[in-house]
Amino acid sequence: MNRDKAILLDRFVSPKAFAGPSASPASAGARARLRDDLAYAELKRRLDATGCLAPAPADYAWRIALILAVAACGWLGLTVARSFWLHAAGALAVGFAMVQASFLAHDAGHGAVTRRAWLIELLGQLHSTLVAGYAFSYFRRSHDLHHFHTNEAGVDPDCVSELFSVDEHSARGKTGLGRRLTRHQAVLIPLLFPLWALAMKRDGISYVARNLRRCPRDAAALAVHAAVWLVVPALCAGPGAALAGYLAGNAIAGVYLGLVIPVNHIGMTYLPAEHALSFLDQQLATCRNIRSPGPAPIAAVFDFLFIGLNRQIEHHLFPWLPAGRLARGGAVVRAFCRERGLPYHEISYPGAARAILHHLARVGRPAEPEPGWELSTQTPRV
Repeated sequence: MNRDKAILLDRFVSPKAFAGPSASPASAGARARLRDDLAYAELKRRLDATGCLAPAPADYAWRIALILAVAACGWLGLTVARSFWLHAAGALAVGFAMVQASFLAHDAGHGAVTRRAWLIELLGQLHSTLVAGYAFSYFRRSHDLHHFHTNEAGVDPDCVSELFSVDEHSARGKTGLGRRLTRHQAVLIPLLFPLWALAMKRDGISYVARNLRRCPRDAAALAVHAAVWLVVPALCAGPGAALAGYLAGNAIAGVYLGLVIPVNHIGMTYLPAEHALSFLDQQLATCRNIRSPGPAPIAAVFDFLFIGLNRQIEHHLFPWLPAGRLARGGAVVRAFCRERGLPYHEISYPGAARAILHHLARVGRPAEPEPGWELSTQTPRV
C-alpha cells in the first residue's frame, strides 16, 4: 500500500462518513444535511414505497451456497486433481469464487443482506477474508470512505495511487516512476489486471498488520485462508503446484475485477475534497451505469457477473439496496432524474471501456493544459 493511502486509512476522520466503521461524531453535520436534502428525501420516499430498500436475506442465500460450492470445487481441483485440465479448471473456479465472495461481502457490509451487525461481520469475514483473502475490516474502512467521498481528490481511497492517476490534478503531482507510468497507463493498467487481486490482498494484510488490535478477526481469518489455499494444497499436491494454482486463481480474479470495477467511476466528474455539492448531486455526477446487453437471458448473466454493480448510480445513492432489486429501483431513480432534469449517466459496456481508455490516455499526457474542477455536462440517458 502506498504511504499516502495508508495515512488516509489509518488517520483520516471523515466529516461525511456517518455509516459503517468510518462513522464518527464529526459526521453529524453531514448526516443532518442529507436528512434535510428534500430531493434525496423524496427519492428515498419513492423507493421505500416500492419495498426495495429492505434487506433481502433470501435473495442472497442461493448466492452464498453457489459461491461456497464453487470455492470448494476449485479447492479440490487444486488439491487432489492430477490432470492439468482439472487443475486449470480448479484455478478458474477459485478466481471466480474469490471475486463473487468479495462482492457478497461487499453487499453484506452495506446492510443489503441483513442489518444484524454480528451476521454482517460473520458473512464478511467468511467471504472476503477467509475465501478471498481480502481483509474485511480493510475493505469496509476503504469502501466507506469511497462511498462518501466519491471521486474526491486525495480523500477517495480509490483515487489515491503513487503509480497511476485517474484525474489530471493527481497526474500533475506525480514525479519519477509515477510520472513515467502515468504517461503510459492506458496500456499498462489493463496489462496489470492479473496482479490486481494480489495487490488488494497485500493492501489488506498491510492494514491489518498496522491495526492488529482493531482487526483480530481478520488476522485469524487470513491465517485460515493461508492454511486452506496454500498449506493443505502444498501437503497434498506439492509446494510448486499449490503456489502455481493459487497465483493462477488470483490472476483470474484480477482480470475479473479489472473488467467490472473501473467502468463504474473512471472518467466521470472529479472534485476537490472541499466542494458544495449535495450527496445526491455528487453521486449522480461521479457514477455511471452500464446497460445490460442483449435479450433477457444474456442480460441476466451480465447482471449476475456484476452482482448488480453495473447499476452504480442506484448502488451509490442507496448502498443498502439489494442487488436483486437494483433494476426495479433503477426505474424509479431514472424517472426521478428525468422529472427533475438531473443527469443520469448510462452507457454500453464497450462505450464505457472506450471512454475509460481515452480518459486514462488523456490524463497521462502532461503537455495538455490542466482543466478546472467542473461537473460533467453529459446529456442524461433516460
